[in-house]
Order: sequence, then C-alpha cells, then structure tokens
Amino acid sequence: MANEWLVYPIRDLSGGTNLASNDFIHGADELGLIVNWNLNRIGSIQKIFGYSSYGERINDAINILGIGNYYYSGGQKQLLGVDFGSGPVSPSSSASPSASPSVSPSSSVSPSKSVSISPSQSPSNSPSQSPSNSPSLSPSSSNSPSTSPSPTPSASASPSTSLSPSSSASPSFAYSTSEIFVFNPADNTWTDQNQELTSGSKIEFCTFLDGVFVTNFSDATRYYNGTTWSTSTNVTSAPKAKYVISYNDRLYLAYLDISATTHNSRVIASSLPDTSYNITWDTSATGPWFDVSPLDGDTIMGLGKNFNRLLIFKEKSLWKYDTNTLSQFPGAPGTCNGRSIQNVMQYTIYFNTSGVYGLLYTTSDSGDAVNLLSRAIQPIIDGVQSINLDRICSWTVGDHYYLFLHDVINEEKGIDIKNCVIDLDVARMRWTVGSLAHTPTVFGTYRNSRTEMTYDDSDTTYDYANQSYDGYTSAQDFTYFGDDTGRVYQIDTSYDFAGTPINSYFETVDYYIAGIEKRAELQALKIYTEKGRRCKFFYAIDGGNWKPIVRYEYRNGEIYYTFESGQVINHIKLKCIDNSTGDRPAIKGFDFFYTQSYER
Repeated sequence: MANEWLVYPIRDLSGGTNLASNDFIHGADELGLIVNWNLNRIGSIQKIFGYSSYGERINDAINILGIGNYYYSGGQKQLLGVDFGSGPVSPSSSASPSASPSVSPSSSVSPSKSVSISPSQSPSNSPSQSPSNSPSLSPSSSNSPSTSPSPTPSASASPSTSLSPSSSASPSFAYSTSEIFVFNPADNTWTDQNQELTSGSKIEFCTFLDGVFVTNFSDATRYYNGTTWSTSTNVTSAPKAKYVISYNDRLYLAYLDISATTHNSRVIASSLPDTSYNITWDTSATGPWFDVSPLDGDTIMGLGKNFNRLLIFKEKSLWKYDTNTLSQFPGAPGTCNGRSIQNVMQYTIYFNTSGVYGLLYTTSDSGDAVNLLSRAIQPIIDGVQSINLDRICSWTVGDHYYLFLHDVINEEKGIDIKNCVIDLDVARMRWTVGSLAHTPTVFGTYRNSRTEMTYDDSDTTYDYANQSYDGYTSAQDFTYFGDDTGRVYQIDTSYDFAGTPINSYFETVDYYIAGIEKRAELQALKIYTEKGRRCKFFYAIDGGNWKPIVRYEYRNGEIYYTFESGQVINHIKLKCIDNSTGDRPAIKGFDFFYTQSYER
C-alpha cells in the first residue's frame, strides 16, 4: 500500500554539472550534463532565456571581429560600436540562422552512449623584476533597441588627421577590408565609419579619456570621440598593437609593431593625461615600455587588471605589474586567448588549454593564488578542439562567467556539443553548459537609453526644452554578440534563439535510493515542476536503456508516474528534454517511492 512506501527525496538541484566524480560521491544536489538550463533560482534549475537579432545584417557570410562601446562622461551620451570584417568564415555559415540544437532521445539508447547536442617606464626600459616565487535575467519587452541621444564629442578633440564616417545609413562593404560601424537605434541600421581596416584582423576597443581607442595590430591605432575618428589625437607616435587596456590613469598597449618591427612580448604605457586630458607616446629607447620575459619562446596573449595591478598574460605564464615592479605568478599558466579574460567578484578568470583558471586576490601573507576552477567539467575542457582556440570568447553577467568554446567533441566520454558555452556561477562555483543556434565570434556590452519610456502623468509637462529625460531602463548593461554571418544579437531578450527553439537537456546523477549495497522495488515517481508539462522525461535503471515516462498524471505542476510492478533496482537516473517555446519551465525536485530493500 502507498502508506507503506518509503521515499527518497531530492529537494535541491542547484549543485550544477559534475562530470568528474564517480557515482558514489556525487553531491545530492549535483547533476550530470546540464545543457541550456541555469541555476539562477536557488534550489531549482530553469530553462535559459534566448537572444534576439539586433539591427540589420551588414552583409552575408562575414565574421564580426569586434564589439565595443562609447561612453561620454555626461552619462547620457552613449554609442555601440561594432566592427565587421571578412575574416575566416566558418563552414556552417549561411545567410539564414542555423538549424536548432537537437537532442533526440530514444527509448532504446543506453545512458552510456554519446550525448550529441548540435544545431542543424624607467629609463632602463624595464621595471625591476622580482624572483618568480613572488607570489537570468529578464527578457526585454521588445526586440527593437531604444533610441539613444547622439553623443557629444570632447571639446579638446581637434585632430589634425581625421577619418570621418560616411553619412549613409545603409553602408556598402568591401570584402578586401574590414570596417567599423556605429549603430543607429532610430532605424536599426549601422553607419559605415569609413576606416577601411585590414581584413580579418581582430579589433579591440578600450574606453578612456571620453573616447574609444581601437587596435588591431595591422593598422594604425586610432581614437574616436563620438563624432570623429583620428590617427593623431591621443595616438600620435602610438605603435600598432594587438591589445589595449587602461590602468592607473594611463593607456597600455601590448604585442607591438614599432616601425615595422614586431615586439610580441613588449608593453608600452602612455603619458599621464595633461590638463586638457590628452596623452602622448614615446617608443624611443628611454620611453615607458618594458619587455615581459622576451626570450622564453612565448608571446603576450592578452591583458587584464585587478587588485590595482596590470595583468599580462602570455600563453604559458602570467605576470603582474604595479607601475614599478614586474613579477611572475609562480606555476600559474597563462591563456591561449585574451578574449577569455574577465573579472568576476574577486577573481580574474581565464581559459587555458588545461582548463578555466581563477586568479584570486588575497591580502594574506601567502599572496595571490591561481586555481583551476573547471575540474567538475573536465570532460568538456578535454573536448575543446585546437582549431577553435583562436575563436574562444567570453562575457559576464553579474556573478556569472560565460565562455564560448565553439564545438566540443570528446569521443571517449560520448560528448558532442555544437556551439558550446560553459557558465560558471562564481559565487557558488557551480557549472552549467549551453548549446547555441548561432556561432559567436565576439561578445560586448552596452547600456541602452530609456528614451522609449512613456510619460503619462497628466499633471506634468514633458516638453520643457531645458530638461533632459534620457537615462537607463536597467542598472545592468545588456550583452551582445556578433556571429560569423554578419549579425549582432542581444542576449536574454526572448524565449528562443532568434527564432530557433532552445533545445534544453539535463541528466541527473545515479540515485542509490535504498543505499549503495541494497536494492529496492520501484513504485512511483513525483516530479515537481513549474510550467513543465511540455518537458519530456526518461529514466534508466542500473545502467540500462532510457525508457520514456508516459501516461502520467499532471496536477498543479506535479508529474506523478507509476512504475511497472516488479522493477527491483540498485540505482536510477532521470533525463529531461524540452524543445518548446514560450514560458521557461523550472524543475524543483523529485520524490522516488519504493518498497522493501534487498541486499545486492
């Protein structure tokens, strides 16, 4: 009888993905592979938000090489700058969105089979070096961006060399060059800035001195004040560079081209701003530049900053600089891609071919520590393809770090995930995985204006010429990504991937409901959900085939399923798949009902 049944409850599903532990030591709150679900609701897992297309496509089958933004100190002057170029095109690129990721379970598929988720200075030129032992989200109500006020250029910007944007709202594009475009929120178009940069060279942006500095190593470093582009104002004598960052009131460039000579381990600092907030550069023998272990056979791969230090990433080492001393983090790996470097909470997080690492700031005598953060998802890391290391990119939202890995294939572990994204909840150090319908090439942030807001107070006049009503709709920046087909998308704005359904999937760990050394007779299963009626559930017992959960009762978000009589088991696991659109389902927990335990 039901009142004699025992129950094995699972009330917390927020432990994240753990693919590294053996079956006996998984945490009760942990899950197996989680794809396109998140842990933002404490105790539950919920299907992720999607993304929507942002503005018109610039051209077909071209990579977007960089996304940046322009913020004027007045606060209300904002601009999203995007660079498009004819870089290497992924073979799957097309003018239309790619097919949706698909997970097609079969009742005859063993849990051990593969999971496939796929879319159809000092005068000496060197600082003193110390020894190396020195230490989601709410969807937008509209896919159309709001109108932003036009930016006001800095009064001090009077470039002698200017490169003016074209006035056309529908820019032309030459495949022999890449180009910078500025987004026009009034009509969802992009305006060609007429820069004619070298095709295929990644663009890096840095906001500093009420403008944006732009580098791509192939072309002259340039400065944009919101109206005019210049290769002289604030950048006269500046070298070409791959990487750019502001730190302690100076601008730093790294991996330099000085007079057609490459210095792939060199960093240079600008002057301090003068009283007119302009900077200068000195690449001479006595200039403020320094080399970072230039004879180690390695090159600078990116820059970061944290805890009042400039961080210099080579591929095999990590260095910190405090304007006087350059020192190496002992034993810490560097990164193979500077676009993986992000600050979240007290961490600087980055990708290395061996995993995702976090540099943790500490005030203790033991010094700062670099730790491997991705051990729980090591099979995912092992499946990253070497051809995609240069395509890795990242973004952050709140206390989450997101890293796009492109296609992940680990045949030994049976993992095949197209357009894979990994999501680290940094506050709780828990991982989930995503699979996108499009192929990102770069991520960026931009804070929209609130000029679309309606002022409907009948007692107030809103047309006073001297009063500004612009501002923000949210305290958070919005996140955007460019893809390999010439489009830009805004994240967390819809219930699908720009018109393609979000195919979500998760597996639980094995539950030994009567104990590791015992067997139990299954009676029933209760699944606690919100809006989960369209989810499809499966179960597998003792490593056997997946069986669908059908002919169940659904009451107030609860799925109640009665097992066939006589099923005596040692362990059981569940799988859930949802390919629907509309409201996002959430799974809150399970109850397994069983009777009479047996020794194995």
